[in-house]
Amino acid sequence: MANEFELSFQGSGNLYVILRRSEDATVWNQSDFVSWSDEDIASYALPLIHRGGDIYQGDFPGEIPPGQYRILYYQRAGESPATDDLLLCTRSFHWQIAEPGEEEEPVAVSADALTSVEAVARYLRLTNLTTDQEALLASLVNQVSARIERICGRRFHARDWVDRCARASGGSVLLRCFPVLSIERITAGSQESLRVKFTAADALAASVAVVFQDTGQTGVVGLRSISSTGQETITQISLETYPTTSLLAAAINDLPGWSATVTRNTPSSQLHEMGAIGALHREVPLMCPAQDLLWWDLDSATGRLNLWQSIGRVVVAYRAGYETIPADLQLAATELVAQAYQQGRQNPAVKSETLGDYSYTLATQTQISDDLWSRLRLYMEVR
Repeated sequence: MANEFELSFQGSGNLYVILRRSEDATVWNQSDFVSWSDEDIASYALPLIHRGGDIYQGDFPGEIPPGQYRILYYQRAGESPATDDLLLCTRSFHWQIAEPGEEEEPVAVSADALTSVEAVARYLRLTNLTTDQEALLASLVNQVSARIERICGRRFHARDWVDRCARASGGSVLLRCFPVLSIERITAGSQESLRVKFTAADALAASVAVVFQDTGQTGVVGLRSISSTGQETITQISLETYPTTSLLAAAINDLPGWSATVTRNTPSSQLHEMGAIGALHREVPLMCPAQDLLWWDLDSATGRLNLWQSIGRVVVAYRAGYETIPADLQLAATELVAQAYQQGRQNPAVKSETLGDYSYTLATQTQISDDLWSRLRLYMEVR
């Protein structure tokens, strides 16, 4: 790596940096980190080279070990560095040394990203991006996209979902994601699928739970027990690995102290979600839907599903979101990424590029203008 020190400075000047270690505030004297001494300031100064225009650069000392550092940029007033030189800005920096022959892993743009590195580069009129610039923009794209989704309270990219609603209030269900592209299955009611019990004689407690991940597609049966000596044992059985309740019961029966009895063989993915219920010397029923619902009405734009009847637990498998991100939403994300990128180069009060492992925190501090708010408000979850 090279040119890790970089500052945009209008006009000509004698610029230098002083490097301090974050953990103890010691300063680099070009051979080691030492306690600060005013009279030794000249030995701390690392000069920057003017690259033309308003860019000044310098190399991070390669012999310094990996870690977190603080870079302080100064303008020299006299013949040599002095304690009253003008401090231009400070930046946090994480230094990471690649092993010989080891290439740094590129920063991947998330599948949930609302814009792209290419779109931001075109917006900023950046050409021939360096590896560091690409990594920085990819990191910012990911952080800004996540921030917009938090602000709007929804996920935008099209994906498959399974909503497990405890109750259809007033005969309707408000699906988590919208717009709804298609409905795969709607089931309702509850019926027993299998029973689970823990029977170890010396156990103090045991419980069973059924938990699904964010989109509801995959889940686990969680088994927990505590022995008489206080030893806790937790086992999670994947519903994808055991796709039917018969196979799931066989996996549970293979565990010491646990037993399971199938009452109805159903797809494991259709089990109702369930918090931890005590299973010590008692059978806990794991439930699944009782019937398919054939008659329903959907407002796809808002995700409101009308079932025309008050009904118990409802499970809806569907696909929702945007197959192509709307142009105005993509532009809003692009503008915020561009703003974060430019602030990192110009605003000394905000943390800037952290090139070593590409951690970057500026996106959370980037301001959203009234114009951007008005555009994002169209996508906020108000239904």
